Amino acid sequence: MSAKPRIDQRVAYVYVAMQNLAEGRPLNEIAEELGISRFAAARMVRRARELGLIEVRAVVDDPVEVDLSARLARRFGLESAIVVATPSTGAADVRAALAAVAARFFVEHAAEDDVVGMTPAGLPSRCPGVWNSCPGWTSCS
Repeated sequence: MSAKPRIDQRVAYVYVAMQNLAEGRPLNEIAEELGISRFAAARMVRRARELGLIEVRAVVDDPVEVDLSARLARRFGLESAIVVATPSTGAADVRAALAAVAARFFVEHAAEDDVVGMTPAGLPSRCPGVWNSCPGWTSCS
């Protein structure tokens, strides 16, 4: 096992990683600023993560399993997939989580005059409060 990097090295790792990951600066730009290669900058980002000097975590408003959603989409060649993470296995909690994520998806993707068909037992009838808050939502039931 290698020795812990010196403090100046750790600071450099964190600087490069934060500039790249938090500020969105390209590695080649950071590398040029520091007079190092793009590959050295990439290694510094990786090393900062390995040493636990920085953390990358997803912050998603909705109860969604980000990693599983991406893997599902890749596996089946889908443009996107959304896997809902429910707070419990209780039927009411599952319905509420599904309805909230589905409503948000429709609000963000449906265009004016789109028609969406669902069964009478579908989520809108089980969680009307969520769906009634969607702009332009009308039910034919």
